[in-house]
Amino acid sequence: MKGPSRGEIFDELSNWNVGAGMLTMALLPFALPGIALALVLALPLVAFALPLLLIGGIITGAFRLVRGFLGLVGPFRVRRRRRTGGEAVSVRTAARHT
Repeated sequence: MKGPSRGEIFDELSNWNVGAGMLTMALLPFALPGIALALVLALPLVAFALPLLLIGGIITGAFRLVRGFLGLVGPFRVRRRRRTGGEAVSVRTAARHT
């Protein structure tokens, strides 16, 4: 005996998906109060996080403003040691032990 064909498997999965969709739509009205309650309970967390986010934004804005101002004033950067010979990476040879 052969197993079910691809069409039969697809048909069975389609039936199960339709049933799951009907069950979801039937139970949605019962889930809405839970979703609303979760949103109401999350408001204190938002009220706690909002001032922290605002403080972080103000600090970030101040740093960006200072960096922008220093960029307009002139090159005020730490000078790095230049490599000689145009190498991308400086390579040191290991000491020979004889």
